This record gives sequence, C-alpha cells and structure tokens, in this order.
Amino acid sequence: HSRLERRGVHVIPDVVANAGGVIVSYLEWQQNKTGTHWPLETVNNELNTILVRAMKDVMQRAERDTIPMKEAAFCLALERLTNRGEST
Repeated sequence: HSRLERRGVHVIPDVVANAGGVIVSYLEWQQNKTGTHWPLETVNNELNTILVRAMKDVMQRAERDTIPMKEAAFCLALERLTNRGEST
C-alpha cells in the first residue's frame, strides 16, 4: 500500500485514470464503423458510464480481497483477458 492509501486516501489506479482517451477512441471507431456521428453529450455520457462502472468494479474487488485498487484493477484486467471468448 502507498502512503496515501495507508492514510485512507483513495488513489485511482493510473490504468483507469488514463483510460479516457482509449475509450473515446473506441467510441469514435464505433461511430465510424456505423457511419454515424454522436453529439458530444452522448460521447461524454458513454465515457462516464464506462469509467464509473470500471471504478465500481475496481473498488469492489479491492475491498473484497483487501488489496490496493491498482492491484485490483490489474486482477480484473487479467481475468477479463483470460476469460475472453468463454461463454458467460
């Protein structure tokens, strides 16, 4: 745990904090694929939905396993990558 975490300060994992650009690129790709154009508000709403869900997942995993949020983010990422293609 970092000093901030030991003091009870929540530190957003860098992998989540820096994901916005990648997510918006994905949303642009979706628009290009379908030949549509979304208003900025729609893009921002989609981005917000994805990031809020990601942080909730990370926080729940960190709490459940009593691990730092950064470690929880990596655990979730690895699980999602290894389960890719498997039926849910």
